[in-house]
Amino acid sequence: KTLRDVLVHLYEWQVLLLHFVRTNLERTSDFVPFLPAPYNFKTYPAMNREIWQKHQSTPLENAKAMLEKSHIECMELIETLPPKELFVKKHYKWCGNTSLGSYCVSATSSHYDWASKCIKKRVRSLKKV
Repeated sequence: KTLRDVLVHLYEWQVLLLHFVRTNLERTSDFVPFLPAPYNFKTYPAMNREIWQKHQSTPLENAKAMLEKSHIECMELIETLPPKELFVKKHYKWCGNTSLGSYCVSATSSHYDWASKCIKKRVRSLKKV
């Protein structure tokens, strides 16, 4: 993967989080799932491949700007939510048996950790050449 691929992956997962939270906070029923149909947590690798294909012509500079914007939006959204709403499991029906904070961590800090490891691995491989 290229740096652009990693950045757009982060961006797209943050867009999923933003849509999931904003949409469901406005609803009282018919909640939207985190992953769009036809995907679920067993089939999301196919979605990741689709994200990769979708962004093959996205310039690196655009990927950086898109991620910066989605990151800011995620942080602003998270800051508006009280800790109880973020970290109490089952606080929201649409989060199932987990907490909203779990989704937020997954789409931000956990993904940043994954991205950092991908980038470091790539840099190490380039140094060996």
